[in-house]
Amino acid sequence: MSHYWVARVDSGILGIMKRSEDKKVILSQILSLFRMASITPVLWIHKPLADGRFSIRIRIEALGRTLYKSTGFKARETEWHPKRLRVRGKSPEVKAVNSGIDRLMKAASDAEIDLIRENEIVTAEAIRDRLAPRRRGPKTDLFDVGDKRVAELNANQQVYTATRYESILKQLREYERGRPLPLDRITPAYLRAYETHLISKQSNGASTVASKMRALKALMGIAARDGLISRDVNPFEGVAIREPKSTKHKLTWGQVQALSEVTLERPQLRLARDSFLFSFYAAGIRFGDLCRLGPQNLRNGRLEWEMGKVSRGHGVALAPAAREILACYAGSGESGFLFPFLHRSDTSTPAKERAVIGARNAAVNRSLKEVGGLAGIKVRLTFHMSRHSFADYARREGVDIYTISKLLGHTDIAITQRYLSSFDERAVDAAIGRLFG
Repeated sequence: MSHYWVARVDSGILGIMKRSEDKKVILSQILSLFRMASITPVLWIHKPLADGRFSIRIRIEALGRTLYKSTGFKARETEWHPKRLRVRGKSPEVKAVNSGIDRLMKAASDAEIDLIRENEIVTAEAIRDRLAPRRRGPKTDLFDVGDKRVAELNANQQVYTATRYESILKQLREYERGRPLPLDRITPAYLRAYETHLISKQSNGASTVASKMRALKALMGIAARDGLISRDVNPFEGVAIREPKSTKHKLTWGQVQALSEVTLERPQLRLARDSFLFSFYAAGIRFGDLCRLGPQNLRNGRLEWEMGKVSRGHGVALAPAAREILACYAGSGESGFLFPFLHRSDTSTPAKERAVIGARNAAVNRSLKEVGGLAGIKVRLTFHMSRHSFADYARREGVDIYTISKLLGHTDIAITQRYLSSFDERAVDAAIGRLFG
């Protein structure tokens, strides 16, 4: 028995379509039939302009109401093609006008689709307002909240976090096609639609999506704190941020020793290995912070520095193994750095420094991959694994989680708990294996 889809739009049946095996094609066609608004360019001949021409408007019809939106273009009645709904002619000026009309038609159509996917009622007013949002105070727009946050982070020298927010806001602006984003438009339906967009259109992984959604949640929290929205209005109430299980690779103590003992001929391999080991012995200092270290950071047997990620002071006692590594690079101190990563590099601005550190980090990770292979380490070695390895080693040696949190420089012990959770899960699984074979 054959199956049929029946679609009815406005007053008549538009079509009966035999069911296809290609469900995506069928769904796309059916959704196109169920468009809730009629959007058409028209020549407004009811009132001529001073030069005898008429304005070209976009007619928006939805739910029995009709509104008109000016395009900013005009034409004489004889220049308008009533069937093609375009200005006649092929001159550059005419092409520019018709292209402008096409852009506005697409924007209106996109606005309707956005309303549908956000589960909003499609009205003529809603489409018109998305084409030209009513003027609002600048503080009611999410992008203004976000830009202010970026400025604050840059002022506090939290360059990496500021860059992350800038990237997230840029993608959101592209999603909104350059339109403002009033805070009252951010609803659970909007957030779910944006999450779907990140996964299906941007091919973002679960960790990336979760990171971006957390950033948006933080911005909405700032808006509530500043009184821009009510604290009772929380669009994330109905949206669960899916935190994926992350696998943090780390080295065992035996692998750390193998790394220390491997013979390396090339200086860049030794530098990569030594900086990794120094980070391990210095409580997992991050690569960017290590690059900035100079003689001034060595004080009374301690290593003290400003953590670039959170712009906060931090310090640990300098272990003997870390002292031995520094002794191998004693000449680097003349350039102002303990390790020669930033020597003779232009770091005159935060952006330039960030670019240099990013390039050096990539180069070190390439070298560490080779070093790991020479040391018989099966997992791909990266610099950040030194931080994971230190945290896991400290936990295995019986250091309490509060102390580990302080050594890592975490602001909240909950961060450390999440940090160690994947290691703990493997330890529990291993314990069951030892108990029951």
